[in-house]
Amino acid sequence: MSEDELIIAFKKLIRHLQLMIGLQAIADFLMMYSFVKLFLVSGGFVTLFGRTLSQDNAMMVVIFLGLIDLTLTFIQRGDFKQGRALMAAASDFSNGELQELIDRFKRYK
Repeated sequence: MSEDELIIAFKKLIRHLQLMIGLQAIADFLMMYSFVKLFLVSGGFVTLFGRTLSQDNAMMVVIFLGLIDLTLTFIQRGDFKQGRALMAAASDFSNGELQELIDRFKRYK
């Protein structure tokens, strides 16, 4: 890869990581909110996100939110692998902008 292609790839990767981290924070919050709400209720029905659900259905919502969170984790893991491969390819270049992008990527680890 050329130096310009590496810079573009790092910029896209960093933007994607920022998005994934934000989405994962939202998914974590929603999962924990649902989990706490589900297990603090004593009746047979739970109100989640403005909807009244049975405890079984609410448990399914918590499980689905957990799966979404797990999926986002695997996507981030793939992004980190891609970033390490880009860092290996960038070892031949000594551009200041490229080094700055590599440092920004390392902060997300």
